[in-house]
Amino acid sequence: MSKYHLKGLDCPNCAAKIEENLKKLEGVRSVSLNFATSTLYLDAEDIEEVRRTIQQIEPDIKMDESLSDAHSPDHSHEHDGEDFRVRRELMLIAASVVLFLVGLIFKSKLHA
Repeated sequence: MSKYHLKGLDCPNCAAKIEENLKKLEGVRSVSLNFATSTLYLDAEDIEEVRRTIQQIEPDIKMDESLSDAHSPDHSHEHDGEDFRVRRELMLIAASVVLFLVGLIFKSKLHA
């Protein structure tokens, strides 16, 4: 099974339409399209036929080369962007908790 990124996929209905049509193609053994990550998981004999089908359905969508080698489970490298997003989320949660606690502590004074 290969993993591809679909650039320009911004509609869940289009994603469903692409997935349904790819399942009908001869030579496609398995297909799953995750709209949230724009990731196509594909086991097919003819990748070019898959590309043509996607282009017929949605001409603005581009299928990146296989990501399976670069993101296999045994491949290790830091994802700095992901690490930054996680830290940012944690900082936002921490700030929210602090504001909530301040509100609880000073509730009576704030309402007075």
